[in-house]
Amino acid sequence: MENIKPSKSFNLAKDLMSLGATSEFVEIEGFRFEISTLTERQSKELISSLIAYGEQDRIISSKSHSIALSLKSVNGQSFDEIVEQADWMPEDLETLTAKKIAFIGALQNSVVNKLFEKYSELNNLLADEEVKKKS
Repeated sequence: MENIKPSKSFNLAKDLMSLGATSEFVEIEGFRFEISTLTERQSKELISSLIAYGEQDRIISSKSHSIALSLKSVNGQSFDEIVEQADWMPEDLETLTAKKIAFIGALQNSVVNKLFEKYSELNNLLADEEVKKKS
C-alpha cells in the first residue's frame, strides 16, 4: 500500500479520501480484474444490500455483493461501463449497484471465488498493517 503524506495544498480532502485505499489486479484466463478496498460509503451500501436477506441468504450473497462493489475494471475498462452496456440485464434493475450484483451473479463460481479471495487478501493486508503499527 502506498503511504500518502499529508498535503499542504487544497488536495488535503482528496488525500484523506484515498488514505488506506489500495487495489490489486487478478489475472484469470487472460482477463485482468482490478479489485480495490471499499470506501465507508460503499461498505454501508454493501451492508444495506445484504440486510434485506435472511441470515442464510445473506451469507451466501456476501461474496457476490462484495465483489460487485470492489471490482473497478476488467482489462482496463471500467466495470461500471461494462455493466451499463450489458444488453441482457433485466429491465427491473434500476440502480447501478443492483446491476453490478446481477452481473457478478452471472459469472462462474470459480471466477467469483478467485476475485473474492483477492478482495479478502486486500482487507487482511490493511488489518495486518494496522496491527503492526500498534505493536
